[in-house]
Amino acid sequence: MNSPTRVFVVIPAYNEVQTIRSIAAGALDYVSDVIVVDDGSSDETVAALNGLRVSVHRHDKNLGKAAAIASGFRAAFSSGASDVITIDGDGQHPPSLIPRFLEARDRHQGQLLIGNRLDQKEKFPTHRYLSIVFADYWISKAARRKIRDTQCGIRLYSKELYDLVAQHLPTNNKFTFESEVLIEAARNGFEIIPIDVPAIYFGGDGRNSHIQPGRDVTRTVVMVTKKILFPKSARPAAPKRLQDDSDG
Repeated sequence: MNSPTRVFVVIPAYNEVQTIRSIAAGALDYVSDVIVVDDGSSDETVAALNGLRVSVHRHDKNLGKAAAIASGFRAAFSSGASDVITIDGDGQHPPSLIPRFLEARDRHQGQLLIGNRLDQKEKFPTHRYLSIVFADYWISKAARRKIRDTQCGIRLYSKELYDLVAQHLPTNNKFTFESEVLIEAARNGFEIIPIDVPAIYFGGDGRNSHIQPGRDVTRTVVMVTKKILFPKSARPAAPKRLQDDSDG
């Protein structure tokens, strides 16, 4: 018997006072359970959520997006979530996209859904677009299947994927966790389903980006290289979901 569907939205946030209230309030229009993980913000991010029916989890210091997502996962799945949608707290992913993921979830239950912005190449600065394509190539190589827009933060993770893969991955490298989830999900038999979403880029609007393409791509390449060279030692201690093709 299938367990009932209960989708949570998890929003990692670090100094997002300008946008966090609208993102969290917008998410509540589509789901009943919203968790905001404040990753040691030094601004009024938490105060901006006053009066909203959201659960707020705080890190005493900035631990990075990976740790924030992991905290949100633990809180959501321990509270009965069947799936978690992650949305960045900076406004790159409007909450109005949530229904796309809910509808796709009904068609692809148990899989990993990820936003795809790359059909709108003109919306990205050239350097940013090229860094994503570069990361896609290497992550796809390690995953042994083609994955597009591996750097997109709006995703839907099932509890099955969390139990088999995500909770077993280290979160100490805050720049590669989301990429590593893709690789290990694919290697453990999960489908990676792209969901078309708009490309929204904040370059030139005065906001501080947490993304540094050169640094982040370098660290991703290092992680992927280890995955390719040492596939067994790099994989989580979890059973495969599906048999390999070689198993017949």
